[in-house]
Amino acid sequence: MKKYMLFFALAVPFCSLLAQNFQGTWTGDLQVPGTTLPIVFHLKQDADKWLGTMDSPNQNAFGIPIQSVSVKGDSLFIEEKKMLMQYKGVLKNNQITGKFIQSNFSFDLVLQKSEQTVNAPLRPQTPQPPFAYQVQELQITNPDEDVVLSGTLTVPFNKKYPSLVILISGSGPQDRDETIFNHKPFAVIADYLTKQGYAVFRYDDRGTAASTGNFTAATSFNFASDANAVVNALYKRKDINAKKIGLLGHSEGGLIAGIVAAENPKVKFIISMAGPGVSGQEILMEQTYLVGKGAGLPETTLQKNKAINAELYKTIIAQDWTDFNTSAVVVAEQFKTINPSAASASTTEIINNIIPKNAQWFKTFLLTDPAFYYSQLNIPVLAINGENDIQVSHAQNLPALQATFKNKKSTVKSFPHLNHLFQTSKTQTVQEYNDLEETISPVVLQEIANWLKINKL
Repeated sequence: MKKYMLFFALAVPFCSLLAQNFQGTWTGDLQVPGTTLPIVFHLKQDADKWLGTMDSPNQNAFGIPIQSVSVKGDSLFIEEKKMLMQYKGVLKNNQITGKFIQSNFSFDLVLQKSEQTVNAPLRPQTPQPPFAYQVQELQITNPDEDVVLSGTLTVPFNKKYPSLVILISGSGPQDRDETIFNHKPFAVIADYLTKQGYAVFRYDDRGTAASTGNFTAATSFNFASDANAVVNALYKRKDINAKKIGLLGHSEGGLIAGIVAAENPKVKFIISMAGPGVSGQEILMEQTYLVGKGAGLPETTLQKNKAINAELYKTIIAQDWTDFNTSAVVVAEQFKTINPSAASASTTEIINNIIPKNAQWFKTFLLTDPAFYYSQLNIPVLAINGENDIQVSHAQNLPALQATFKNKKSTVKSFPHLNHLFQTSKTQTVQEYNDLEETISPVVLQEIANWLKINKL
């Protein structure tokens, strides 16, 4: 019997046997600046077609369908275009060694076969059905940019014409819940405010989840155009109070809210959660310093890095980025000059590791000053930050926003021990976002609701 089975095994082409070895669950740790992200691929061969899903447990990425999986000999190629993600690896000695590429950034990733099931971390604040309010799925078209935005409108039961709060997400491709590390901050905010009597609309960024459009080619002003289209569309609804429409922006969403409100008089109030008050260049310089300080880098190194980044940002701003490759080469070569430790690196390596694919957005963010837009407003603004926020410093940004306020109902407030996501924080690291079960401090939710009610918004 053993010889008989061996005969048939040898009769199967070697590549087919090798392909079978790719089936199953593969896990690995992605080492990215400041944290480690577990990555899980589930691969299956169905006839002559490969199928797959992906988990990133620390980033709320469970069961994400993979657009393309292919196996050739000992090589595996995975691609998910919506996430701008690729993985290329080679199978040897029961492990796959390869490169994980996303948005033009490249990282080594070694995968091991695993039979373990990765469980999602606990997120007790995430709302679960049945909901105590109406839930409507909407699609809103931005006629100026041929983008269709998909989102969720929650409306209180038994309240006529509630005020409307539109949620605007921060940097990076975000879904309507602003999902990060399996937390869903916008779902939590929408649930809380709707139970307090407010209608809330949250939507997927263009080119993300169920919304159409090209995220990579967009700048903050394109995202502001999307938010403006949402305001104009919901203003026409008969079941909300069109005189009380406001914007709640988190991080970059705070900048976008200011841009929209400066243009559109339909916006009657703004809530800026960890929103910028100074230019993106100033924010990133401070962010890099605080992250490095938290990692224990000496002051001499921190100041050296600050000087390098200042020169790098100047070079990025000087490029027009109409041709990404041409501009990227100029920046990479200049980076070698200003950073001797990178002199031996190839131009391609530098481009892959320091220049985002959405470079036009990055340039725009570096240059844009929120004060220009907020100083044009005379509507109530609530600007809040966590004092443990190392991404958008409260000490740097809240005073800058407050200096622009004209409306007497405007308020600034910082919260001790809270981080960029408004979680109760201890370590002031990005990895902590995942480690904490709390999605957003109840104190912050109550502060927002109280401010709205006190000011009759």
